[in-house]
Amino acid sequence: MNKYKKKYQRIVDDLIKKSFPELKEKKVKIVEFPKFFVFWSFAQKGFGRYYIFINKKRRNANVKSLKAQLAHELCHIVLDHMDKTVFGDLYHNFRKFLSIGFNTKFSRRIETKVDKEVIRRGYARELYSSDLDWEKTFSERIVKGLYARGYLSPEQIESYAKKIGKW
Repeated sequence: MNKYKKKYQRIVDDLIKKSFPELKEKKVKIVEFPKFFVFWSFAQKGFGRYYIFINKKRRNANVKSLKAQLAHELCHIVLDHMDKTVFGDLYHNFRKFLSIGFNTKFSRRIETKVDKEVIRRGYARELYSSDLDWEKTFSERIVKGLYARGYLSPEQIESYAKKIGKW
């Protein structure tokens, strides 16, 4: 395991210990994927465990932003957004991810729900920081597309977090 995967795994293990007790008995493994993909990360189920795939572009991201990103993926797992098969099929799940991941109507519901769960679990400021990273990293067109897909903007994160007392 390279030093980056170890770093991500430590963050995931810490998040599970502090905020995701329902995942304590689950196996969550980090997998890096090539930089040429647009997205930063996604979670999948397969072979009796969960996988969080993270883009190599994120190797130099700050810890606060990585916490938000990995908490977001853990929320996908907790909210059971993976295929509910006994053995899991990464190929099938990845194809499913590609087909629904870009369906804006479906994605809006899912990603908004996940971001709100991240905030409820106490990571509003980390999520806010991560969104600011998007705005520094991607073009304005891509950022608008991400928010159109249901991810909360920094303003929405702050507003919701204040509303529920998690800011």
